[in-house]
Amino acid sequence: MNEREFLDRLDHLKIWKQGDKRAPHKPLLLLIALSQIYHNGKRYLVYGEIESQLSSLLASYGPKRASYRPEEPFRRLPNDGIWSVLNADQQEVGSAVELSAATLRNQGYLGGFNEATYTLLQNNRELIRQAVIHLLTTHFTASY
Repeated sequence: MNEREFLDRLDHLKIWKQGDKRAPHKPLLLLIALSQIYHNGKRYLVYGEIESQLSSLLASYGPKRASYRPEEPFRRLPNDGIWSVLNADQQEVGSAVELSAATLRNQGYLGGFNEATYTLLQNNRELIRQAVIHLLTTHFTASY
């Protein structure tokens, strides 16, 4: 994968929409993951460690809901071709596998950029900056 292909995949994220409401789940999770790579080179996020952070971000920047589902982007991002989910045995699991928040949390699931994407990003701070700016301008209003 090259830089253009990566940015193109960000352009084509499958985002839930209903009328004028859009779910910011995937962009917010990607922003967390990009931050981890940028600051400490960390490829994988432990679901149980980021669940409350992502829930808080969803409550702050998403449409108001009775409950938030931070597990959804974690397990659905593989469909967008840039993300992997691994079980506790470090085996990749597909997005077709229905994983509850409790399963992701209690069984130590990991999520992060797939190998091709991580290789592209890990030594390219400028591309990370471009991706962050792209996600922010595409999925959030300027007031955020």
